[in-house]
Amino acid sequence: MTWRITLAVVAFACIGCQHASPPSAQSHGDFPYIVHFEQGATKFANGDEIQISEVRGTSRDMRGGIYRITGTYKLISHEKATLAASVTARRHEDGVGPWNPAQHIDVTKGTGTFTLLLPMSVDGWPHVSFYDGESFSGNYIGTGETTLRRWWSS
Repeated sequence: MTWRITLAVVAFACIGCQHASPPSAQSHGDFPYIVHFEQGATKFANGDEIQISEVRGTSRDMRGGIYRITGTYKLISHEKATLAASVTARRHEDGVGPWNPAQHIDVTKGTGTFTLLLPMSVDGWPHVSFYDGESFSGNYIGTGETTLRRWWSS
């Protein structure tokens, strides 16, 4: 099964999943590699948290391919937000790709679990962030050069 077909199948299955159940053994087949990610830069507003518990992917490192990211969040600073997995492009001219429904979920104030898919369609730095039109809290992860080590405004 190609990664595009896999993405479409998993995206359809995950649409609207805010509190995901544990992944089944079959779903690990679509993401055969456990990615030993590095913690990168973080920035959180007023008690917000995003913890990454597991990254599985179609590759062992976060270069190309697609990744399933699971974790927990705590949203305190806003009544609601969008929680999204995305890539900050290394080169401005790469821009941003289209959003896939499985890349983001709407969450409300409080705590919860998430499962998001991240297609690495451009070279850059992967992250899971809260948005309210623009990013206000985020957690960068990666492998090697794909790990953003210092927050942008630092």
